[in-house]
Amino acid sequence: MQISKSKKLFEEDADKLINLAISVYKTDLNLANRYTEIAYNILVSHRIKFGYRKFLICKRCKHLLVPGSTANVEFKHKSIIYKCLNCNKVITISYEKRI
Repeated sequence: MQISKSKKLFEEDADKLINLAISVYKTDLNLANRYTEIAYNILVSHRIKFGYRKFLICKRCKHLLVPGSTANVEFKHKSIIYKCLNCNKVITISYEKRI
């Protein structure tokens, strides 16, 4: 099944918003979080798969996850553990799932 043109456009918009959020987060964290919230809403409302984006957006608070500043990342027992520092949500992903 091919992705329609409109879904592709929405996916590109979400990618642009996430890239903007990554470039802005050091200067204005609130703006970066707003960009990621909008990108999350676009992806969910148009049923677009998250792909690599699931490691960049917290699913509980919809904030940007940047390792070292807004998220802690640990490597334990064949898994990667992300912890959002805003809402303390813990996401565990096995190495096999990530590859």
